[in-house]
Amino acid sequence: MKYAIYARISPRGSDFDKNSENSTEMQIEYCKNFIEALPESNEIIEVVRDEFCSGGNLNRPRLKKLLDDVQNDRAEWDCLCIYNLSRLTRSAKDLNTLIEIFSTHKKTFVSAREREFDFHQPMGEMIMGVMTYINQYMRKISAATTKDKMIQIARRGMWPVGRTPFGYKRGLQKDNRLYVDDKKCIIVRDIFEMYASDHYTTRDITIKYRGVLSKSQIMNVLRDKTYLGKICYDKQIYNGKHDAIISEDLFFRVQNKLPQKKEALRPKAYKYPFILSGILFCHCGKRLTAGTAKSGEYAYYTCTDPLCKTRISAKKIEQEAIDFIINKMNKIPQEDIKIAIEELRKRDEERKKNMAPELQKYHSAQMQLLQEKKKVLNILLTQKINEFLILELNKKIEQIETDLQTVDAKINALEASNYSESGLYKAAFDIVSQLNKFSTIVSQTADKSSLRTIIPLYISAIKMEKDRTFHFKMNPALSSTNGTEWWA
Repeated sequence: MKYAIYARISPRGSDFDKNSENSTEMQIEYCKNFIEALPESNEIIEVVRDEFCSGGNLNRPRLKKLLDDVQNDRAEWDCLCIYNLSRLTRSAKDLNTLIEIFSTHKKTFVSAREREFDFHQPMGEMIMGVMTYINQYMRKISAATTKDKMIQIARRGMWPVGRTPFGYKRGLQKDNRLYVDDKKCIIVRDIFEMYASDHYTTRDITIKYRGVLSKSQIMNVLRDKTYLGKICYDKQIYNGKHDAIISEDLFFRVQNKLPQKKEALRPKAYKYPFILSGILFCHCGKRLTAGTAKSGEYAYYTCTDPLCKTRISAKKIEQEAIDFIINKMNKIPQEDIKIAIEELRKRDEERKKNMAPELQKYHSAQMQLLQEKKKVLNILLTQKINEFLILELNKKIEQIETDLQTVDAKINALEASNYSESGLYKAAFDIVSQLNKFSTIVSQTADKSSLRTIIPLYISAIKMEKDRTFHFKMNPALSSTNGTEWWA
């Protein structure tokens, strides 16, 4: 019989000690010895391991590849050998999935540690199910224990788990202390100082650091107490052992300017995928908003004016919008498409031209600082100077290093912004270039979420008249009327 061996350790397992009971090396060795001790002639043709992967689901790279080979009849082995059942899965639901996949494709599996149970007999199946539920229970207990450990780490002022906040980095392995990232911390300070100032808006910050941090990430940075030298975990705040990046005064000035988070209830989520939300208007001038009736059986758009309450079938108006695009989009003159592409190209060139002087300024400053640093180092290395002058020159080098970090951060931010905006313009070129094909795309698209993205590219507003007829306002970018209203 041909065997494959599968081994796994959890994210908190230890594979550095090869003799550890948790290591994949130990599991594989144990399985090999088990297979070699079997009376019949056997062959091990594949060894697969997933390191630092949870057994709570099947989302493991090597296991997914193994199962894919089974389902596509590429697996050359007959039986999968595991150290024990928990290495394969800790979920009863996933176990049933695995059994179904294996049995459908005439594959079996065996547990080297639980060899007394034949999992392919009724009694063995029952025991296997019980063992899996026990493993699932132990996983939950382990999760609670892990959380307690994380709380203890946070209480000691260390970073407990997950990605470190922007501006900090981890130390060496098993070192949970946060360390300041010399380059990123400059960006963090700049974000706080810009937001605290009356001269900049949130949009200014977002544009400046586009490609480095998104708007939501910037807002998270501005609210994060980690930058004060604190550790926040499980809704508790502890004194951290790491250095603060910003002062308390600056932090609280920013908090006073930040908008307060609304504690509103989450709006009702509709199962029907409304694709025209936000662009529908009633004959009275109010918006039409999405809604359902009879437990979601009927979907409609209704007027927000309580005195009007005009209602229209969602399917009816959405199909008319799709038909409008199909009928109108192919009629856009090719000359207009060429004009739009040329306009986009001009704007992209203008953007690059405006950015070039600032980027050149920082590159020049970078060169001057490097030359100045080289001069100071030459003095230290080639000339005889007293101790006082050495101290002064070292201070000078430290200041140059700080200035270099600031300039490097500015250059990185500008280049990242340039790269990001260049990508946006490329996407715009592609969209406009494909306008003559968009009606085909819309007619063939069944995915409602995709339609929700595509339709506003063509239609900026839809107005319903009293007689339930509709007028469509083309997106100004696609209209040949130079921005004036064009209702079809």
